[in-house]
Amino acid sequence: MLKLLNYWWRLFAKTLSFTLFGIGGLLLSLLVFPAIRLCVHPRKKSRRVLRTTVSVSFSLFVQIMTLLGLIRVRIRDPERMREARGVIVVANHPTLIDVVILIAKLPQADCIIKSQLEKNPFMRGVVGNIYIPNSLRFQDTVDACADSLAEGNNLVIFPEGTRSASDAPPSLKRGSAQLALRVGCDMLPVVITVNDPCGLRKGDAFFSLSREGPMVFEIEPLERISMEAYRGQEPSRGARILTKELQARIVAHNQKVPKESEKGP
Repeated sequence: MLKLLNYWWRLFAKTLSFTLFGIGGLLLSLLVFPAIRLCVHPRKKSRRVLRTTVSVSFSLFVQIMTLLGLIRVRIRDPERMREARGVIVVANHPTLIDVVILIAKLPQADCIIKSQLEKNPFMRGVVGNIYIPNSLRFQDTVDACADSLAEGNNLVIFPEGTRSASDAPPSLKRGSAQLALRVGCDMLPVVITVNDPCGLRKGDAFFSLSREGPMVFEIEPLERISMEAYRGQEPSRGARILTKELQARIVAHNQKVPKESEKGP
């Protein structure tokens, strides 16, 4: 009986959280963002204020999910996150809310988003004209990312291109490595480990939930990767080697971090 009550409570809490997320997106789109665009100039300063507003809103969403007992977020070496400026943040992508957590925890986070989000009635007013759509030509994407990084923003990218498959380790594509080499910007690998991501994985039904208590997110930024070592290399070869280095760091580290259920008391 207690397990059944716990399940229904957590399903209610999850539904409430995502309902509030949608309502918050509409309020930002219809009220808050138009006011910021009207009152804050020039455009570059306005975009910084808009990104900060999104970060604060996402942080509030994470706190709501935490208070409702759905998730817990632990940041290992938080200074490395707080001190990040003008770097490309690359992470594995086990759940639906990874980008929300990263944007909540990173200062001035920018990201490359799916162009479909610009058609989402809850999110198009939030993401439009703030983040970089993935529908741009590659050179236009490079130029937009270079401009953003030059402003001191941190660019969040998931090299897998989609959420991780539940039955296989992450497989990284070369796009983020090619971008970093073209822009000449350091990369900050981040490992996201979740004890039981059931309900937020790719293909999971909305009503599916983790088996036990809250989902525990471990966010660990690793040492930066400098692009200096790749200068002068042929671009395709450099991207291939850099992707292998990212794969080795993120995947190997992810596999050696103990899950919550494997930790001692």
